[in-house]
Amino acid sequence: VARDSAAAIVILLKAAGGQDYDGRPASLQQVRARLRAILAVDPGRSFLIRPEPGVPVQRAVDMFQTVREAGAYAVSFSPPREGGGR
Repeated sequence: VARDSAAAIVILLKAAGGQDYDGRPASLQQVRARLRAILAVDPGRSFLIRPEPGVPVQRAVDMFQTVREAGAYAVSFSPPREGGGR
């Protein structure tokens, strides 16, 4: 499947802690920096927050807020993938 450059960037929240930004592990500071960088060149970019099963709702809400504070307005949630992606 070819990736569309305008496709949503997925932020995966891991049940064990931490997160992946666009398929790569990233610290919260790295996520913030990457958000600012992409939004500087593509302010309409959309983001998808996908918590794994077991991630507290508050953590997902906190990441939503982080993405919004970086300047994104197209932010949505995706349900966890069945089977935990294993």
